[in-house]
Amino acid sequence: MIEEKNCILIKYKIRLLFKKLVLSKLFSVSIIITILGGITGILGYVYQVLIGRLLNSTELGLFGATVSLVSILSSPLGAISLVLSKRVTSLYAKNDIVGLKNIGKKIIIFVFIGIVIFVLTAYFSFGEVKKYLNSTDNYIVWLFVGLVSLSAIASLNTAFFQGLQKFNSHALLGVVWALLKIIGAVILVGYFDGGISGAIESLLLAKLLFCLMGAYIVIKNIFKLSNNFKKIQVTDDDKTILTIKDCFLMASASTSFVIMTQLDMVLVNQFFPSDIASNYAAAAILGKAVLYIPGGLVFALFPMVINNNVNNISSAYLIKQALIITLIFCLPVSLIYFFFGVNIVEFLYGNKYAMAGNLLQYFGFLMLPLALMMVFEHFLLAKGRILFTLIFVLLVPLEILALQYLHESLYQFMSVMFIFGIAATFLGAFSLWFDFNKKLRK
Repeated sequence: MIEEKNCILIKYKIRLLFKKLVLSKLFSVSIIITILGGITGILGYVYQVLIGRLLNSTELGLFGATVSLVSILSSPLGAISLVLSKRVTSLYAKNDIVGLKNIGKKIIIFVFIGIVIFVLTAYFSFGEVKKYLNSTDNYIVWLFVGLVSLSAIASLNTAFFQGLQKFNSHALLGVVWALLKIIGAVILVGYFDGGISGAIESLLLAKLLFCLMGAYIVIKNIFKLSNNFKKIQVTDDDKTILTIKDCFLMASASTSFVIMTQLDMVLVNQFFPSDIASNYAAAAILGKAVLYIPGGLVFALFPMVINNNVNNISSAYLIKQALIITLIFCLPVSLIYFFFGVNIVEFLYGNKYAMAGNLLQYFGFLMLPLALMMVFEHFLLAKGRILFTLIFVLLVPLEILALQYLHESLYQFMSVMFIFGIAATFLGAFSLWFDFNKKLRK
């Protein structure tokens, strides 16, 4: 009888927890962003296939090298975007419209100066850029410079979208961006036969429109807030845009996470023959979807935690919800890969990658700890915890060192990655526990 009552009580608590979770803002936002992000991802695959069909092999190689170099040079912008997002969120939580406008003006000047410096640097190192791109066409290099410059503006827009908590608008704009790329490729490459120049031009024009639409939405929202919020006096502390500590913190965390999640392909290509490495790449393209699923969640989680910090509200409930939502989203996909990985690879790739199906069975579980780590990372960064960042800065070289010696097979290679992923997650949980006991209960 007592056991029956306990079971009923447990079921009631589970239903209550699930109800609170489903009705929470974090869950609803995560669902919408994840759906729109999935649509963007599908359109991205369509764009890649389209470009592959429209360009010949030589042009496709140059296009891939250009896009790759743009991504590499734009990677530090992610850290700056997080720092700016943190500042915008704090000002938004204080209803400080004067501060928002001031920081907007100052960061525009900061970005403009950065773009000018980059353009001058590119001009004086044209030879090196053309050598890397394996191109003798100066026009291609200028298009590349334009893409990197627009990436800075796009990062600025993203920071304000996140800080102002306009999550749905940002996700919807991502879908528009993917559609613009496809439309541009069809017109400039397919219809006008623009070749590699047309492909990069279409990407540049799509990004320009993407930036202009994003800037319009941000400016419109800030002026809209001006009519609703009471203007308050800006303090000296409010005038700070980017501190050295914040930049170092965000850059270290972002770089460490990118290395832990992306370096595997570089090392696999180095350690294994090309046929084996291609099987790993085929599995990784699908398996890393588990890692990217919580992307919308952490995008929303970061400013929500900062907003609570400003208002002296505990964020314990947010991290609990975020971890549960991550497991709800990621665990089923990992299980699908485990039971149907071979069938999925055969359906998508045919018999081209015989080993990839077996690798995919374990790839979901390989990425699951890293997905949880990403949640810990954004939560603790939002609270300004530098200890967490230092832990991962130390873990990355240890993982690289271990993989240098333990790579007799792909399964051993993946096992080492899994162990370090578990270690990272454990240390992230410990950092969270430490923070909870010292800060959240006060």
